[in-house]
Amino acid sequence: MTDPAETVRAAEDAERRMRQSARWYPLWVTVFGLFTVVLVALTPVMSSLRGTLFTGVGFVVVIGLWSWRTWQPVRPVSDMRIAIWIGLWLVLFLLVVLLVGPAVAGGSVALWALLGVVQALPAFVEAGVWARRTR
Repeated sequence: MTDPAETVRAAEDAERRMRQSARWYPLWVTVFGLFTVVLVALTPVMSSLRGTLFTGVGFVVVIGLWSWRTWQPVRPVSDMRIAIWIGLWLVLFLLVVLLVGPAVAGGSVALWALLGVVQALPAFVEAGVWARRTR
């Protein structure tokens, strides 16, 4: 028969290993958020061709980040949870880039960067929540 204390120790050890294995997630979400801040901040200085190319590269990076996540042995959150914050991020991105940014920020890179931070809030909140959970 197995000793209950040994079973509890094994469970605690498994939990510790899982938390350590999931530490990539808050960093991944933070990188995602920071990248989008840069993407939004550089919006006013891009010509239409450079802007189109930069946006294309941006979406390739986002797809790369999304794909990299699926290769991790431990995924601490469900696809539904990720879809929720990505959905919020996308709505804010479209609002910032198509509506608010042109009307409020004009050609000011600093104002666009501020809008980029606001736009990336869902990613930063998600990173903060999971940074605490994976300690």
